[in-house]
Amino acid sequence: MPRKTNNTPRKRKALPKQYAAPKGSTRERLIRRAARLYKAGKIQKAAKLREQMEAKERGKKRKTRKTKR
Repeated sequence: MPRKTNNTPRKRKALPKQYAAPKGSTRERLIRRAARLYKAGKIQKAAKLREQMEAKERGKKRKTRKTKR
């Protein structure tokens, strides 16, 4: 008798709130990719990916709009 397989998709573990990455966003995917690279021992690739992501985020923060008082 063949084994039954569970074809339901695995639920992903939530990221820590400090990352502020919405579920399903590009930022979330890149954070998860960097984590996999670190785990695989590809530390320089992971660090480069994270640095690019963080530079992009830092750029967003500078462009905040001032509100009128």
